[in-house]
Amino acid sequence: RILQYGQMSMSSEATEGEERVIKASVEAGGDQGLLNLLTDDTVFYVGGYPTTFSPPLQLTLPNFKGCIELETLNEEVLSLYNFERSFQLNTTKEKPCGRHRSKPALTQAWVNDAAYFDGTGFAQITFAEESTRMQRFEQEVKLLSQDGILLLLHNENQFLCLAVLQGQLKVFYDFTGDLVELEPKDPSSEYLRISDADPKTIEIIVLRSSTNRVVVRNNRMGLYTHTFTENIPSFSHSYYLGGVPQDKMPAQLKSLFPKQGSLKGCFRNVKAQNSHIDLKRMISSGVSFGCNSDLLVRKKS
Repeated sequence: RILQYGQMSMSSEATEGEERVIKASVEAGGDQGLLNLLTDDTVFYVGGYPTTFSPPLQLTLPNFKGCIELETLNEEVLSLYNFERSFQLNTTKEKPCGRHRSKPALTQAWVNDAAYFDGTGFAQITFAEESTRMQRFEQEVKLLSQDGILLLLHNENQFLCLAVLQGQLKVFYDFTGDLVELEPKDPSSEYLRISDADPKTIEIIVLRSSTNRVVVRNNRMGLYTHTFTENIPSFSHSYYLGGVPQDKMPAQLKSLFPKQGSLKGCFRNVKAQNSHIDLKRMISSGVSFGCNSDLLVRKKS
């Protein structure tokens, strides 16, 4: 299903070491703004088309010669192995192209080392035991989802939760059997809005000493600071990022976040107790690696 507004972006590496980007936009005419392609009678050709197909006159062009590395189609990972049939493609006679690797100067951090959460799963983050007097959890994010669970610290039935509701950063907790939502320091702060696909560093700091406090910051800007009269539970071993398994979702949050509260967006530089977390080693569902900007486009029809 394609809306009438189309945009193409093509990047290439120039010989002088710079990256060139060419963009084009088009608006389809007519009053039929939605093209509905049924999967049982739609064919997707790559690199050309067979002689049995007759394209429009403007597309009567020679087949492509060169190397094509496919990445995603509708946010699903795609490769030549997905195709139903290939034409005059003999990989035993002609050596396949090696994978393309950009020059280090042209690489983008989010493309290289971020994880893409597709809105259906979560990651379970395990971390080493250290002093619980201060616990700090940090992550860089690019979020699309307007609602979902960013981070859930838990200890049996007690929990502390960073979440997104209507695009705004929220903090919930339950230490004594009642769900409580914290009030931000400035409810009108623009830093509370985080679901715009722009990069942000979100961190939560738990302090246990003479006073028990929780501090939440966005790009080092303090948004929440709360002092507790009760003890803050010990959050150890693991927490959930980008969603929660259905059987682990706290009952008090189910009305706010149906199913898993899964987020769509990208995460990188995840840290627990100031230690970097390798998401590839964590238990996860609905998570792939590499965050191309094309994945961070909100689609509405």
